[in-house]
Amino acid sequence: MYTSLLRDARFAHALFDMDERIAAEARQRPCARCGGPLHRADYRRKPRGAAWAEDPRHSVRQSLCCGRDGCRKRATPPSARFLGRRVYWAVTVVLGAALQHGLSARRVSRLSAELGVDRRTLSRWRQWWLQTYRRSEHFTRRRGELPATLDVATLPQSLLDAFTGDAPARMTALLRWLSSAPG
Repeated sequence: MYTSLLRDARFAHALFDMDERIAAEARQRPCARCGGPLHRADYRRKPRGAAWAEDPRHSVRQSLCCGRDGCRKRATPPSARFLGRRVYWAVTVVLGAALQHGLSARRVSRLSAELGVDRRTLSRWRQWWLQTYRRSEHFTRRRGELPATLDVATLPQSLLDAFTGDAPARMTALLRWLSSAPG
């Protein structure tokens, strides 16, 4: 059910629109370094892990750059499509880690083939969620917004379960929640 999102063009467009809104809001603020105006300075990425990655619009990472001479500091707003500097789509990183919970080695191999992600990469993502992310400033700061019963041992699956609706609604809500992290 969740893996169908990797082929859903409507889902991809919704995430793109969300990133556009996040970038537009960020552009209204001044440069954090000098207070100068921010201008669009998007750049191309070569993300992996979803069929809709072939559409060139989805490979653009919204970014901003200070317009004041001498500063030119880049300000990359958070994103619902990209999870930090990872080369895979955020939805792929979430699914790759979430769907591993409780799987046998054979089923992890099938998941690896379906997502087009090496098993070792899936393992690293799972460890990132369980060790690094759960101790991150973003998670500790926003933990109170989630149910008290959230099981950190099953991140990110427990995060998906914390939101309501069908698979696309839950994933969109989770990616929106994650995109509130400092860029």
